[in-house]
Amino acid sequence: MIPSFFDGNLVLEIKLDNGLCKISKTELYNWRHKSSYPDTLPSSHKFLAKINVWGGISCKGATQFALFKNNMDSKMYNEILSDHLLAFCAVNFNYNFVLHQDNDPKHKSYECMRFLDSNSIRWLKKYLEVLIRSPPRSPDLNPIEMLWNEMKVFIRKSGCITETEVSSKINEFQTLLTKEKCIKYISRLKQV
Repeated sequence: MIPSFFDGNLVLEIKLDNGLCKISKTELYNWRHKSSYPDTLPSSHKFLAKINVWGGISCKGATQFALFKNNMDSKMYNEILSDHLLAFCAVNFNYNFVLHQDNDPKHKSYECMRFLDSNSIRWLKKYLEVLIRSPPRSPDLNPIEMLWNEMKVFIRKSGCITETEVSSKINEFQTLLTKEKCIKYISRLKQV
């Protein structure tokens, strides 16, 4: 049964996810014959810079990105939601929105569900468990994955080698992220 608040209108949806930027000195090379598929050679090097990014997009624009180095757990995820999502929703949606997340375990954790319930946040997956299964890293069903890809290409082209440079490029990318660009990502979902 589809809940009464969800009418398929993507205007009221906020799509959340987190990405990872890794910067290394070495290039990734593929060795192959002209007639074969490339085999990626494994490398065993440490990354010069590794920064996690959390963000969300909607038809009203993007949330403020959260940058962090540690691996995210459900406690950190709730803190990020509290600091970044709630303020964005108050200004842009007057708390009338539907949250769309993938199946990451921290998104489904007891702490996260309790946080969403206590803040009256409607999570699409909670109501449409049978109808919607959002696989991780699936750009067709989670359009923010296209945003992460564009951000990684933007950072890679800039030639960053330190965490400070990567952080500033992520912030620069966010300033270039317009409402129209967010709408473009989200409207692709209707075509799927």
